[in-house]
Amino acid sequence: MKPAAVLRREWFGGLEVTLPDGRLSFMEADSFHQRQAELATGQTPASNVRVIDATRWGYPLLHDALSTPAGAYLELTYRCDAACTHCYANAGKGRWEDELSLQDIERLLHQLAEAGAYEIRLTGGEPTLRSDLPEILDIISETGMKVSLNTHGCYGENMLRRLLDKGVKDLRISIDGTEAVNDAIRGKGRYQAVLATLRRVASYNRTSDRPVDTTINVTLMTANRRCVRPLIELAGELGTRISFGLLRPAGRADVAQMLAPEDVVRVAMETEQARQSLGLTKRQVRINYDIFCESDLEPWRKPFPFDNSKCPIGTMSLGVTAAGRVVPCNYLALVDNGRWVGEDVRGRNVLDLWHHSEVLKLARQVRRSACADCRYHRTKCNGGCPATAVVLKGGLDAADPYCVRDIADARFPELPSPRAN
Repeated sequence: MKPAAVLRREWFGGLEVTLPDGRLSFMEADSFHQRQAELATGQTPASNVRVIDATRWGYPLLHDALSTPAGAYLELTYRCDAACTHCYANAGKGRWEDELSLQDIERLLHQLAEAGAYEIRLTGGEPTLRSDLPEILDIISETGMKVSLNTHGCYGENMLRRLLDKGVKDLRISIDGTEAVNDAIRGKGRYQAVLATLRRVASYNRTSDRPVDTTINVTLMTANRRCVRPLIELAGELGTRISFGLLRPAGRADVAQMLAPEDVVRVAMETEQARQSLGLTKRQVRINYDIFCESDLEPWRKPFPFDNSKCPIGTMSLGVTAAGRVVPCNYLALVDNGRWVGEDVRGRNVLDLWHHSEVLKLARQVRRSACADCRYHRTKCNGGCPATAVVLKGGLDAADPYCVRDIADARFPELPSPRAN
């Protein structure tokens, strides 16, 4: 029987994950032991709850990360039939070097599941270009882990149907502007192709008892800066979520396309105005730095490093490149002369890598000490993207080049102060 929940022992007590939605509940030591005792004595049915304790396998409880990985961002391929101008993975046609085999991926997925992982994000390149993708999806389904898929969405109804039939219920589909802007960034004809896929998903969701959780992913840059409102309107029309992420200067991305902090503030303001006028929620329209969001993260209820005090690289999940190398975050694979590309997962135990990989250990040392006196830190902002800081400032813990604190304070002094840290 597949587990309905995973109960994990951690240094702060425990973490319970409800499957398959991935809802997390942090608990202190007393609550964890009480829950564990209930399972042992039969007060609560234990047949579909897995208890994960790293110490049973000889590993310590970590204080700067989960003691076993909760999941993985798994690149399936470097291949892509698009040539997006900002691709962080530098994906394209003909890139085949040393990709993980189906057997390698199966071994890795089973190790992750055994260690209590509950979610796998498949990315690339374009994952649908792997002919063995159906088999990979079957393996994930067998383990009970949730699967989400990052995809360009430019394929016909048959491919979409195969994905849905294989249990993909979380689609992250990329659009980067209105038709002319998107196609200048992602390739001619791409906008209409992905729009057709999104409409098929919307049609499927209207009649399905298990609708697909669909998100339009947008990479914000100067080229599409004026497309924020039209894209939010499109998401509202289609009934999908939309998520705006700031350009990361990795792979083919051009640093000159990065928004200035002033524009990041303007985008946040426009996003909030669009939400209000269209009657959309903050869950439906997300931006990865949002000075207008409610302070609903309640970081004081969560232990470090899960209190939104820093980017969660290397603390909850690990990245694995298409060539099978461990990375704290997939954005780091092509920056800093390969410094953040770690060990090969082939022939290795994933728990051993989680505890001993040097690149993961280094990534966990990020503390964001420069953010300590910022009223947005933890409640609205985790200090920014370390990969961007590496490229432009020289280190993971350097200041975020997108930081808007001074601008936001100057232009929006009326913003309520969140609860004190």
